[in-house]
Amino acid sequence: MGYNYRYNYGNMFYVPKLLEYVNESQASAEGVQNNSNNTGVVQVDVPSEYKNKLRYPRYDGHNYNTSGSYPFGQCTWYAFNRMAQIGKPVDDFMGNGGEWGYKGKALGYKVTNKPKVGTAISFPPGSFGSDPVYGHVAFVEVVNADGTLLVSECNVVNPGSGTISYRVVPASIANIASYVE
Repeated sequence: MGYNYRYNYGNMFYVPKLLEYVNESQASAEGVQNNSNNTGVVQVDVPSEYKNKLRYPRYDGHNYNTSGSYPFGQCTWYAFNRMAQIGKPVDDFMGNGGEWGYKGKALGYKVTNKPKVGTAISFPPGSFGSDPVYGHVAFVEVVNADGTLLVSECNVVNPGSGTISYRVVPASIANIASYVE
């Protein structure tokens, strides 16, 4: 496998390839949002069918990350704060969202591939709309009998603003994620 220079930044082939990727991503996102059970749809409030299923109170807005290791408004900032809020603090240096599974395991946290309420869910890079390099991390609010999950997360709506949002994760994605307890 040689290095492919054709799609590097600054190369004349870069922009068309980037536009192709953007168009595919938008079409994919539109497909996710047009489904009957709201799987993948981002909402800034808890979906009505989940309001009575929440085990933990909503995020209290407190910044427990006194080291400043997670920038405000990032998914890692929110997941760190949410875990601390419910009494399950995690390390100040868990890395990018997609790294929390293996980093957590290396640091001695219990990490599984089974969804559990009150855990941080680490999405592999590029899955479920996550960044193709950094991945994503969120907080599991509800686990349904069919394997779908309700997660709360940050940096999805108005990136960097600290806006908390909610999304239903399909079982097919929930099965490839890591859960840090």
